[in-house]
Amino acid sequence: MRLTLAVIWIFIISYPLDVKADIWGRDYYTKPFQPAFIFIAIFGAENSELKLSEVDHNIDQIPEGVDIAFYNKSIPEQKDYIEGFLTGTMGQLLKTQSPELYQKTIQTNSIAIVSGEFKDVKSLTYLKNTIGIIKAITEEGAVSVIDFQIARLYTPDQWSDTFFEPRRPSPQKHVFLMYSPEKDGIWLHSRGMRTFGMPDISLVGWPEKHLHDGHKLARRFIEIYAKGKFPESGIEIKVEGLPRGMYTQLKGGYDNLDFNNFYIEIQWPK
Repeated sequence: MRLTLAVIWIFIISYPLDVKADIWGRDYYTKPFQPAFIFIAIFGAENSELKLSEVDHNIDQIPEGVDIAFYNKSIPEQKDYIEGFLTGTMGQLLKTQSPELYQKTIQTNSIAIVSGEFKDVKSLTYLKNTIGIIKAITEEGAVSVIDFQIARLYTPDQWSDTFFEPRRPSPQKHVFLMYSPEKDGIWLHSRGMRTFGMPDISLVGWPEKHLHDGHKLARRFIEIYAKGKFPESGIEIKVEGLPRGMYTQLKGGYDNLDFNNFYIEIQWPK
């Protein structure tokens, strides 16, 4: 259920520039796989007049599909919504990352949610402009920023240094790789590729001695998918030092509990 929101005023301030804000290309793009999806919470942000600057925030337009919503604990039904982000398994995970920042976060009374499903994924312009919007909101008294796709908690400065200040695509920073020991080997898997409208990566049954190779392979797939390569099943993995007989398999869907996304699985040959 959508909650009642206060009015949001947005102004884009444009200055004469010799070079317009970069449009981030996707070198391998041929056709879309799925819409991109972003869900970011900015705790402590106040609902005030939002001024977006082409210079200061590296933004040239509001991307189609983005939603900016402000909530406040002073409204009872919104209080439960806000606190729900910081409880349960997610809350415990965020708390372990930074107990002090987590404590400051739960004490905030207001929150901004920047989210959206983006269908125009021919370039990463939607991501650049959404990052600019988030940057502008963090300047309005924010205490912390949470990227719920990768379950990471940041101070506003940490988030800015990681995602905004490079002012260029940084796919690896948007994706989190995890390792899980399994009966048949290591399971190396990612979260966060929905930011690019692409499947996550799942390497199954990898020997521990080849974990470094698996990490490099996963990072390579993250890079090429972020640049628009269309994911397909049946592509053989040919990497020096790795055995033959490994193929990509496209699986999953948004209701998959491990990824909340489609994923490309690559199994170590038995």
